[in-house]
Amino acid sequence: MNLENRPDIRGDRTLFGRFSDPSSRTFFLISLFILIIAALFRFTANDIRPFHGDEAVQGIKFVDLLENGEYRYDPHEYHGPTLVYATLVAAKLLGIPQSSAVTESFLRFIPALFGLLLLLQAFYLRKRLGNFAVLTILLLIALSPAMTFYSRYYIQEMLFACFSGAFLLIIIAHFSRPRLQSAVLAACALALMYTSKETFVLPLSAIITAGGLLWWQLPPEERNNYSVKPALSFKFSVTFLAVFFFISGIFFSSFGDNPQGISDAITTYFSTYLEKGIEHQWHVHPWYYYLGMLFFFQKGDGFIWSEALILLLAAAGTIAAFRKNGLPKRIQTIARFLTLYALLLTLFYSFIPYKTPWNMLCFFHAIIIVAGIGATAIYHHCQPQWLRILLMGAFALGFTHLGYQSYRANFQDYATNTNPHVYGHPTSDVPKAAALINNIAQTDTSAGATHIQFIFPGNDYWPFPWYFRLLPNIGWWSTIPENAPTAPLILAAPEMEKELLNLLYFKPPPGQRHLYLPLFDEAMYLRPGVEMRGYIRQDLWEKYRNKGE
Repeated sequence: MNLENRPDIRGDRTLFGRFSDPSSRTFFLISLFILIIAALFRFTANDIRPFHGDEAVQGIKFVDLLENGEYRYDPHEYHGPTLVYATLVAAKLLGIPQSSAVTESFLRFIPALFGLLLLLQAFYLRKRLGNFAVLTILLLIALSPAMTFYSRYYIQEMLFACFSGAFLLIIIAHFSRPRLQSAVLAACALALMYTSKETFVLPLSAIITAGGLLWWQLPPEERNNYSVKPALSFKFSVTFLAVFFFISGIFFSSFGDNPQGISDAITTYFSTYLEKGIEHQWHVHPWYYYLGMLFFFQKGDGFIWSEALILLLAAAGTIAAFRKNGLPKRIQTIARFLTLYALLLTLFYSFIPYKTPWNMLCFFHAIIIVAGIGATAIYHHCQPQWLRILLMGAFALGFTHLGYQSYRANFQDYATNTNPHVYGHPTSDVPKAAALINNIAQTDTSAGATHIQFIFPGNDYWPFPWYFRLLPNIGWWSTIPENAPTAPLILAAPEMEKELLNLLYFKPPPGQRHLYLPLFDEAMYLRPGVEMRGYIRQDLWEKYRNKGE
């Protein structure tokens, strides 16, 4: 299906064709300015937010790969290997040899980089949608609170959104002008989607369904004008499948070290992700969860968050794509395809009960592309000139509002639950507690060998394993360790206190009991509403207190 179908646009003076000259200096300068803003939001002070538990898990897996050369795909948790391997490449290029040199800022550099690459993909649409649409898409991705916040999150989601966007655009290119090169690139993009997250089946299904619906609505006499059969020819299809299975096999098998990872990546859909998507007990939300969060979010008397501008512009783009004479004929086909893709993908994600906020990135990126079409259509049909000036003023206010929300989300409310994107997130008490415990551990004459125990039901002690990855003598427990030596420094959930006191003061025989003191002077929280308590043996506390004397 020829999704371009565009004639020579040099005579097109509408916004869909204006400034189409690749050497347009104005377009270049505005684009550069937007990219700088996007980079500032993504790379500036990206270590101020405490590590999320999911980030800590990925960080530990990367450290294991960096120091031991080991990675095994887990079909039950943690998603695919592209994140840790991309981080490994960056570590080698920057000369980071071991875990002691790995920082939160470095790890978050990886998703931030892919967040910028997601912006750069918009330039591919320039000759198809025009400069105004592309600049709008760039601004929306650069300023969106969701897009900026998760560009600073060391999880697979931004990589997945980037690879999904690339696959979408390459498929458009291939079905517009079938070539072996585009078939290979599409296979690479799909393989990287697959090896990033198991949910790659959702954007793939949305693309196939959108293309099928678009083909179905065409009159039979017009179908010969499109290049569907050449794009799906035997040569291209075989090449596509061969490249896809080769690249995904390489990653899932850990470059040949774990062949079982290939079969695990398939069986996981039956053993894990079907149950997680439908019957999971946690992270279950109503179908409107994502759209409601984007349209309007306020917790208590907190700040009101809204990316309604993007949703409204996308609604305008949807109407324009399917309205007769809503768009110039030359871009109508691609606009309808992109709109169908965005609608279908949003529906797929919305009707899966299992939901976490970062899952929205893939379909939200598609919505933003349609929003760029909508903004251009509104301006194009807006007459007279003074009304266009008012419209541009309204757009400027909307973009400013998005930018302010991104500032608040990333630099002010980055760890408070009034922020819609702070989900199951550790509080700022976690790095404070980690710094205190690390300082206490360093008072030990054996260079940090102080025995420390973490006791939290359900192993709910993350992200602490990341913060204490350099300490050698730590025990992680989900129940009271009755048969293990009692540590001089203990962190535990409040509900474990009664059993813990019994272990410390009633189980030891006379003469072997030690006095324990509260480690914290005030209530400390692992996450909002989830308290953590610390206990330190008196002799260790005295040693720490007298350290500087």
